[in-house]
Amino acid sequence: MDVRDQTAALTASANQRSIGTDNAMLLQMAASPSDAAIRAIQFVEDTIEAQNLGLELSGVGRYYGDHSYFAQHPKRREALLKRMLKRGASLDSIPYPEPINCVELLFAAMTVYRDVQLKPWGGIIGRARDSRGLGNQWVPSGRGTVLLEEARVQDGFTTWYYSRDTTTDDFYHYVKKHLYGPPSGHVVKGADSHKKIDVGIHISSANNFLVNFAKAPSLPSALKDVPFALGAADWGTHTFIFSCGYIYEDHWAQGPDEPVFEKKSFLDFSKEWPAGVIAAAPGQW
Repeated sequence: MDVRDQTAALTASANQRSIGTDNAMLLQMAASPSDAAIRAIQFVEDTIEAQNLGLELSGVGRYYGDHSYFAQHPKRREALLKRMLKRGASLDSIPYPEPINCVELLFAAMTVYRDVQLKPWGGIIGRARDSRGLGNQWVPSGRGTVLLEEARVQDGFTTWYYSRDTTTDDFYHYVKKHLYGPPSGHVVKGADSHKKIDVGIHISSANNFLVNFAKAPSLPSALKDVPFALGAADWGTHTFIFSCGYIYEDHWAQGPDEPVFEKKSFLDFSKEWPAGVIAAAPGQW
């Protein structure tokens, strides 16, 4: 399944839409938020497994970073793929690799989270895509911060601000005071709607601050058992999936002959990305 275009790939058929008239049947079919969280993180795990399996079998995975050398040279892709293939493998025997980046991974996982609950996902993903902006505000794909805020408002996700070392975090005191960030540059003009979009994130509570944990042996109990959460480091410069103390991230500069995805402990991840926001899915964790 195409990770980038999960929203199109999961579009309901006419028969599926007709079921919507039977509310009782819908309630039986819909997953609970807790089950949806498990399904979403399983989708992420399956995506990584598909990449690694492709590398092991043929030397070419299912995905490539959309800022990689491979992505930037479309006319050379076939020649590059032939060079990457293991002996005995051919282009006809493998799925053609698909482009991916860190924001698209979040969009795809959130689409699964909502889809298994039979919730529409077009609006929440569409708003995040719209926020990619125009002109000098433009970013690829969309803004993960908007997805986190929409998940908080529409799906009851709980947002946390994390800061590995508040003495070097220029945003910490502002966010702590206002339970919102970033301090500036938080409005863009929608690329599709041409309307103003707030790309900031509200923090759910004054208690939801995970700070100065460089030497901490583990995460607080409120987060360590959460199976599915969305993350935005440095106000969306990088985005990630969080699960039970680990993060899943995409490396957009890696080609189809590289892992592209990486799983590591959140504490290790925070050494490179020392501040950001985590939006945790609701459930009895």
